[in-house]
Amino acid sequence: MKPDKNPLKQPNTSPRNHDKSALPVDKHIQDWLANIQNTHTRRAYGIDLNDFMLFKRIETSDQFKSVERSDMITWRDSLTKQKISIRTIKRKMCAASKFMDFLCDIKILSLNPSIGVQRPKLIANQGETPIASDFQVKRILEAPPEDTIKGLRDRAILATLFFHALRRSEAAILKVGDVFESEGVKKFRVFGKGSKIREVPINLGAVRTIYKYLEAAGHKNNLDSPLFCPVSNRTKNQDNKHLDPHSIYRIVLFYAKKLEDDFPKGFGAHGTRAQAITNALKNGKDLNEVREWAGHANIATTALYDKREHAPENSPSHSVRY
Repeated sequence: MKPDKNPLKQPNTSPRNHDKSALPVDKHIQDWLANIQNTHTRRAYGIDLNDFMLFKRIETSDQFKSVERSDMITWRDSLTKQKISIRTIKRKMCAASKFMDFLCDIKILSLNPSIGVQRPKLIANQGETPIASDFQVKRILEAPPEDTIKGLRDRAILATLFFHALRRSEAAILKVGDVFESEGVKKFRVFGKGSKIREVPINLGAVRTIYKYLEAAGHKNNLDSPLFCPVSNRTKNQDNKHLDPHSIYRIVLFYAKKLEDDFPKGFGAHGTRAQAITNALKNGKDLNEVREWAGHANIATTALYDKREHAPENSPSHSVRY
């Protein structure tokens, strides 16, 4: 049986290093995690903090008094040697640092030992997510069949992701009522990170795809129903059941694998978001406008997807003449 990776769970009676996802029972850890509103961030930070505590062999928040700057550097270097992405390393270091900020706030620590510790850097203007060509995206958008409800649903999911830069968690919780009209324009009401709500105009082609699916699925007028429901062995109860984010990931992966000879290796659900942001920037949209559209808190995050200055077709190589 796979271990429950809920960072708020109570540890079992087995030794802690046998369950690397189980944080010790500690009031300050629980208080800190409980204040993180996004469930995915809370879970990830819980696992990250636990990783650091296992590395440092500490069991309680009070024992963070023994953490020194050199420990943070050693941990960073040990993570770098593992097959872990730079983004994951940065997140893990951020989680430990934020918790120690919290311990400073409640006077357990007088100083955060992670201050000034350099974190690994991504190459300027480069993300790590594989990007497909426009032709490849057109192929995956047309891959699901149009003669089944599942195929129409999957087309609607892919259109929602590829045209609007939604996170899979955002797409998963959409309701039918979150597709609405304002000033003659169809929009998504998107519930993003940090409980922020943004309105995203829907691409005209995607509008047709979504409504074709809703007509076939039969829940177009049920505004409280999840927009994307399970369709396998469907029952009335499933009209009120959302697809989970991992199911959306599997759907993207399924169609990408069908085209794997002509699709970037490692392309997944986040690839659809990166694809949409990169495409919008490539076609001339303002960086700050794209930041708001994508729901990024920091424009530096959006800038990672801006490849216009590094586009191969703009290389000086193509201007050399002999």
